[in-house]
Amino acid sequence: MRRPRPEALAGLAFAAAVLAAAAGLAVRYWQLERAGESRDRELVVLGGCRPWADWCEARSGGLALRLRFEGPAAPLRRFRVGVEARGPVRPEAVSVRFEMPGMEMGQQPVALAPDGAGGWSGEAVLPVCATGRTDWVAVVRARAGAGEGGWVARFPFVVR
Repeated sequence: MRRPRPEALAGLAFAAAVLAAAAGLAVRYWQLERAGESRDRELVVLGGCRPWADWCEARSGGLALRLRFEGPAAPLRRFRVGVEARGPVRPEAVSVRFEMPGMEMGQQPVALAPDGAGGWSGEAVLPVCATGRTDWVAVVRARAGAGEGGWVARFPFVVR
């Protein structure tokens, strides 16, 4: 059996150190992200939510977030999402992510862009659920300034 050359061992050690450092940075980023989320204030959703038909609204402490889809939402089809914020505070950034209760869907948040009319909008795609479920939650996050908390509203809806 041949012994590995010293330079090969040094290369493997270097690669392992880089991977360990990257993993450490990823964990720290996740911790910082979760810490920011824990400072988010939860808004209360008012009534049922059919965002393709009318605005859905959530409120707390004088702030209201409203959600609307331009057209129907369906798995693997692009659709436009609109969010409005009403109240004394103007969020600096708004995002939306789609979750399925009790199931990890691996969805990343979609950053919405200012629409020029005081709201935010962007395009989103619902993933396909392998079980055929159609119950979703649109998680809207509105961020205040850097390092500050924000607001989160969880709008449940069913795709038909």
